Amino acid sequence: MDCDQPEGIEGFDLSWTLFGENGYEPDSVFLMDLVPMDEGVRLGIREWRGIRTKRYTYARWIDGSDWVLFDNEVDPYQLNNLIDDKNMASIKQNLELELQKLMRYTNDDGLNWQDLIIQLGLVDLWNLREKSMHPNNPRLI
Repeated sequence: MDCDQPEGIEGFDLSWTLFGENGYEPDSVFLMDLVPMDEGVRLGIREWRGIRTKRYTYARWIDGSDWVLFDNEVDPYQLNNLIDDKNMASIKQNLELELQKLMRYTNDDGLNWQDLIIQLGLVDLWNLREKSMHPNNPRLI
């Protein structure tokens, strides 16, 4: 679409797909939950990073521990988590390398959510939100 990409914005122009044209198609997309909130916290979801390729979906917790690995061709509804399948070890390793590459590309330091809120200067807004929505939750500094 001949639009300039603003400085500091990561990503790729995929507008060609809207017009049925050919263009750059990434091998993978970066998935993340930077700040788990509300229902996710209640369910035990914490910060995670992941990657989706045409074939696989892989995600891990921010501390590096395994979470999910799905074969999207065999299991499109992602019902069979293959993360502990020894036969998938090399695939998992390759997906982790690609994930690390995307994290570097987006300057994702893999901070826990509290440190990220502080780094972004959003402590006051976070505390205001929590005071309103969850009065019994502890506040950030």
